[in-house]
Amino acid sequence: MTVIIYKMSTVKQFDKRVTSLVRLLVLFFVITVLFSLIQFPFINANKLYSQTSNYSISVKANYTSYSRYYVGHYSHINSLSEDYYSVDDLLGYGFDFRYEFLNDYWIGVSGEFVSGYFEYSHRDYRIPCKSQYSMLIGDVVCYYLLPLSGKRFKIHIGGGLNFAKASNKDEILYVSSEQLSSPIDIGILALCGTEYIITNNFSLRGEIKFRDPIVANENKFNKSIIIYNDRTYSIPTRPYKSKINIDGMVFELSTVFYLF
Repeated sequence: MTVIIYKMSTVKQFDKRVTSLVRLLVLFFVITVLFSLIQFPFINANKLYSQTSNYSISVKANYTSYSRYYVGHYSHINSLSEDYYSVDDLLGYGFDFRYEFLNDYWIGVSGEFVSGYFEYSHRDYRIPCKSQYSMLIGDVVCYYLLPLSGKRFKIHIGGGLNFAKASNKDEILYVSSEQLSSPIDIGILALCGTEYIITNNFSLRGEIKFRDPIVANENKFNKSIIIYNDRTYSIPTRPYKSKINIDGMVFELSTVFYLF
């Protein structure tokens, strides 16, 4: 996990590792589409797909390229600070359930858990700090299977809503914050993906998601004095707001089981 501090006015540089990963995935999708185009003329139009079930459930692992954590306790008023830390290379896991309600149209619900952790030096006091956060994300998505999908490969696109709720904790040396409130964020998402059919009831799926969940939580410190290197520091005990923004591209790999 890579951590970098930014100001809002700083121009973001796209991470080289993410660029390489995007190129590999784009190449994978291009090859998949070309393969589908080659086999498309030979497919029986009455039976494009090998699955007969209208229900699927999957378990998945995902990689998120980028996230931002706005450090609220830097601010001297009860508003969001402009300072944020970039926390890259987040790993998560989750599940997915889908139902085909019309030919080539599916609706699905999914849940994911993503977390981040980083250490840093306090901007004003120059003493050790650390922050950790986690986010539960639920998606409701409508999917469309593209006509190029064949017996072995399915290609789909989708869009829908995501619901996010986050928890976070800040620590200044040995003093920890407690969370006072955490609202639910509602946003939109878009995705594209491909699926490789192994048997009638089992397949592997890869997807790229584009979404931008943002949750602003309220926290506070219950202790106002810290002693560090024989010096005494005063910590505000007023409530403050920290924002968690997991806005990077999401790359997912899933193991899919078709039911009934």
